[in-house]
Amino acid sequence: MYGYSIRMHLQCFNSNNQESLSLKSLLLQEMVKRGIFMSVLGPSFICYSHSDKDIENTLVSLEDACEFITKNTKNENYEEFLEGTMPKTIWSMKIQPTKKKN
Repeated sequence: MYGYSIRMHLQCFNSNNQESLSLKSLLLQEMVKRGIFMSVLGPSFICYSHSDKDIENTLVSLEDACEFITKNTKNENYEEFLEGTMPKTIWSMKIQPTKKKN
């Protein structure tokens, strides 16, 4: 997780220290199974409406999901455990600059 404490982004890296979308997808899938939704592309927010119990439940769920992944995946075969297809970008907010260069 990186970013501000209240607005963090999740990144997952494989054993070659390269960002892994398949690992992130599997982690998010396992979190949803445990009742925790985290944003796929955008930030995850924490706020005063989250109780201490909510935060503890999130941390326990993350630990359980990581344990599942560690025990069940070999050779980074994360996609084998996905219960759907890999997510893909269908739209992006990246807009080309309109200012002309001189």
